[in-house]
Amino acid sequence: MKRILLIAVVAVAAGAAALGFLAPRPDVGAGLVCAATTAAPPAVTLVRITRAFDLPRYVGAPPGDTSRLFVVEKTGRIRIVKDGAVNAQPFLSRSGVASGGEQGLLSMAFDPPLCV
Repeated sequence: MKRILLIAVVAVAAGAAALGFLAPRPDVGAGLVCAATTAAPPAVTLVRITRAFDLPRYVGAPPGDTSRLFVVEKTGRIRIVKDGAVNAQPFLSRSGVASGGEQGLLSMAFDPPLCV
């Protein structure tokens, strides 16, 4: 069963590439220039901020933002930690999110910058 599924996925991807669906689009991000980052990655230090999060599942930051972290709580909230302090007002709060087992708010994604 796994082998059939893998073959089907490869066949669909190859067909999409042949038809041009996966080809790079020169019009997307045209004229944008992104600075090359050659600097060494920053040192990582673990710092306990708070124990007030309710089932935290993901931590991320928007591209280029060094002052905020977004913490995703499984129960339906996204909290912002700005300069080491948790904002009182959640960025997003959804009531009624099922959080048992593998259910719940588990992650988030940021729109990447348009660079070529």
